[in-house]
Amino acid sequence: MQTVEVLLQRANYNYSIGKYWDALKDYDLLIAKDSLNPKYFNLRGVVKEKSGDLQGAISDYGIAVNLDKNFVLGYYNRANVYISLREFKQACSDLQIAVNLGSKRAQKLYYSYCRE
Repeated sequence: MQTVEVLLQRANYNYSIGKYWDALKDYDLLIAKDSLNPKYFNLRGVVKEKSGDLQGAISDYGIAVNLDKNFVLGYYNRANVYISLREFKQACSDLQIAVNLGSKRAQKLYYSYCRE
């Protein structure tokens, strides 16, 4: 049985070299081991986003923020997908939360897309 650390390292490596399918399988295994860790859902969302599964990415980022309402990266990443889909209302909602949680990166995007 592989340890969480080994799986995470392998998943991150596979992602970094563009082996998204292999990375996705490893993130699935990590989630099977710990389905309450928002980081794993966020990372799987990143892989899905990069591989073009934007709805899957939105779903995984949503699970991450539902598991931890203070998981700022989940809100930020989901907002970026919404922006790419031109769904600005949803993006601005997530960016507002991320800004309230202290994200400077989210603040920059918020000022670019959400000011009226």
